[in-house]
Amino acid sequence: MNVYGHPSVAGWKAYYQSPAYYRVWLNSVTLPLRKSLVDVLWITGFNLGDMNVKIDPFAVLEWVSEPTEINVIIDDVSRMLVPRPLNDGQRAYLKGLVLQGLPDFEWTVEYVDYLADPDDPIKKGAINLKLTVLFYSMCQLPEFQLS
Repeated sequence: MNVYGHPSVAGWKAYYQSPAYYRVWLNSVTLPLRKSLVDVLWITGFNLGDMNVKIDPFAVLEWVSEPTEINVIIDDVSRMLVPRPLNDGQRAYLKGLVLQGLPDFEWTVEYVDYLADPDDPIKKGAINLKLTVLFYSMCQLPEFQLS
């Protein structure tokens, strides 16, 4: 950059313009902001007038082809949230958050039990917590930041 040697009357191109403009959306400033947005959308919600708005995990579950299978939930939702398939370690980590070391069929039993009585606040709360933890954790994966 030469003093008084502008490339045009507009001056020099901003750092965020071509050719690197697509790379600066993820940096030391934007990454914490993206993570705090995930916190707001899944955990705390935000106030819109007199109501608190946050993502309903049961609404996300409506997009899953087979919600009684935990592996299908993880695969279907990860295809929505991350641009590349999860590896086996990530899949096992996410499944461990939901099942806490129990076998896969435990999710099926618990979810079918909830479906039999969806008005039971204890059953709904347990499923809601597990789904929120699962989806929130998916949004904390590094691959989510690439989407």
